[in-house]
Amino acid sequence: MISARQKNSIFIFLFVFFCAIIHADNPLITNYRTADPNPFVYNDRFYIICGQDEVNPSTFKMYAWRLLSSSNMRDWTDHGQILRPDQVSWMPNDAAWASTMVYKNNYFYLYTADTWQIGVFRSRNVTGPWEDVLGRPLIDKNTPGHAARDIDPMCFIDDDGQAYLFWGGDGNCRYARLSSDMISLTTSVMDVPGLTNYLEAPFVIKENGLYFLMYATSPWPSEIRYATSNRITGPWTHRGVIGSPTGSGTNHEGAAYFKGQWWYTYHTEELSNNNPYSRSVCVDKMYIDGDSIRGITYTDNSGGGVIERPNVTPPPEKQEAVWSGNSYTFNGSSDYVSLPKGVMNDFFDFTIAGYVKLDTITMWARIFDFGADASFNMFLTPRSDGNTFRFAITQNGNSGEQRINAPELAVGSWQHFAIVKSGNRGVLYLNGKEAGRNNAMSFSPVDLGDMGINYLGRSQYDVDPYLDGEIDHFYIYNRAITQGEIDKLVDHYPGTTLTVSGDVDGNNVVNIVDSLLIAQYYVGLNPQNFNAAEADVNCSGKIDIVDALLIAQQYVGLITSFDC
Repeated sequence: MISARQKNSIFIFLFVFFCAIIHADNPLITNYRTADPNPFVYNDRFYIICGQDEVNPSTFKMYAWRLLSSSNMRDWTDHGQILRPDQVSWMPNDAAWASTMVYKNNYFYLYTADTWQIGVFRSRNVTGPWEDVLGRPLIDKNTPGHAARDIDPMCFIDDDGQAYLFWGGDGNCRYARLSSDMISLTTSVMDVPGLTNYLEAPFVIKENGLYFLMYATSPWPSEIRYATSNRITGPWTHRGVIGSPTGSGTNHEGAAYFKGQWWYTYHTEELSNNNPYSRSVCVDKMYIDGDSIRGITYTDNSGGGVIERPNVTPPPEKQEAVWSGNSYTFNGSSDYVSLPKGVMNDFFDFTIAGYVKLDTITMWARIFDFGADASFNMFLTPRSDGNTFRFAITQNGNSGEQRINAPELAVGSWQHFAIVKSGNRGVLYLNGKEAGRNNAMSFSPVDLGDMGINYLGRSQYDVDPYLDGEIDHFYIYNRAITQGEIDKLVDHYPGTTLTVSGDVDGNNVVNIVDSLLIAQYYVGLNPQNFNAAEADVNCSGKIDIVDALLIAQQYVGLITSFDC
């Protein structure tokens, strides 16, 4: 029998182990839900202030603001709840909505939204305790010129030290100058014109003297657009879309420059099966080219890839293929989709996966073809000159290809493919099963230079035929996914029946949360949402600490399946 001390020791070991790895990927936090990220940099750390979502199927319930931080954008510290609405006399206790934090005058200032009103708090420490300096809202319905909904505050401090507050929902974007004490307005509330389809979530940054204002659009599901101006006061010029919807509802962006790189924060609903009231914070790289922001490449390990639907990020630069029902349809003569430049520029290990249905099969047609040109590219063709289903990557055209060959694809039915590269090992999967392998695949996307030509349904060689068929549920990951994750992708399409054990919380994702729930069950804590039928991953006939460790090992890539 295991003693209470032994149980506690095991639980503590698992907790420390999980904390070391839980923040390494997107979403940053998986054991609870976070939303409305607002980033800032202080003292060589990247901070994200966000709200904590409760798992609720029908409305927003948010009882606290949390703080996350990192010194390297890989390992994240959760500082916990730093403020709760129930600690503030004039706030409802369940609406810890979007907030913003800055450092000035030797204080941290926290501006919060809570049911159509904005408050201001200050503290000597980034985690609090927080002083309610006004004892009332800074902005509410009694403020002349206020927005239709006073939400989503964003504080921007210009190069001259002047601070501005931007906010507003339901199509009203407002701003005002803040006083030097940061707790009052020194100008009247002013409108921000020139924003196309503005809904909410304004966020301002500055690069090389140019101001960029990002925001979420109407209607739901929201995409992220941006405008630019030579002055913080405008006028603003609409520039385009940089982020497409991240789930079935809200979209909330932010950005900060840290250690030579712009970083873009957002939330996604993928961990909660697209529940718009249960979101998770993510972060990815952002690139500014002169006066333009590139489309954001989401690398959400819960399943958010490049294209699942046409409005999933990044938005196509050009779309000739028809979107009908749930898939892109390519006519075999002129249809294709062009993805943004640099979509996989920084990738070493990666996964590309999706469904394809061929109406006809033609040699050298492309499911996808990504790269810099016809000599530096990577592609997937349903039929090669060797009559094989082939993935290839090259730095020297046809003669330099590193290939994975598999049996030729069939015509007329949906088939799932996945290319998974880890180190020098490349594996081509068909319908969830390994179909081909190359253990000497040394090339990676990062070796292909600036990947400026990225097609679905078309080759970079103009003489090659176009794809005749359909593509659906197309994903790109910046890592090698596991066999269990491949099974889940295959299971994602109607009519397939593959299942995978280990999903003990029933959210269709096997991750570290499932491992933690098994550990809690093992030590007798009776966790909620625990499905015992999925917990015995090694088929030993019992649920024990080995099952928890196997899921943890799969999560960090030490094993690819449970072999059960």
